[in-house]
Amino acid sequence: MKLELKTPRLTIRNFTLDDIDAIIERTTQPEVARYMTWDRSSWAERERVENWLEVQRGLNLDTFGSYVEFAIDLAGKNIGGIGIKRISREHKNAELAWDLSAQHWGKGYATEAVQCFIDICFRTLDIHRIYAMCDARNVPSFRLMERLSMRREAHHQKSTFVKGKWIDELVYAVLKTEWLAKPKPEYTVIHSPYPIEMEAVASA
Repeated sequence: MKLELKTPRLTIRNFTLDDIDAIIERTTQPEVARYMTWDRSSWAERERVENWLEVQRGLNLDTFGSYVEFAIDLAGKNIGGIGIKRISREHKNAELAWDLSAQHWGKGYATEAVQCFIDICFRTLDIHRIYAMCDARNVPSFRLMERLSMRREAHHQKSTFVKGKWIDELVYAVLKTEWLAKPKPEYTVIHSPYPIEMEAVASA
């Protein structure tokens, strides 16, 4: 499965073995790991990253129950990752997640990548609703979702035990009908494993 998208400044593409050093550098940054459910030390081992990439090569966008992840690339350098986990064939829900290297925060790259990725998922996959969750203390994350007109649907009080403490989680979501009613973000499809209805009509 090959996916490659070009936004005005970024490329979203498949991960490769050449990304290993960038993945380790990013995921072990204290700022990046701070609000994540994973511990940064767990990504410090090269063998673990190699195994993760091997698993990713066996997944595709028809996979249910596992994150299918892609690299966010800036000028030939992997600066982040974005992925989707399809939850239910019946209910057509999917969960979105992303991360970005700390030195590239505050420049709009995450917003640019996330809006492009949401758009291509709604236009190519049989998905009715995309949602994302974040630590309630992670203000930049939920502000990004609000900028993209995702709706806050829940604030779960002390719902998840992470790194030795109970944390609050926020849930944001958007429906396909809502998303496709907006202007399409600017991006070009270089490669896609699926036919794309770039002028797709929102379905009920």
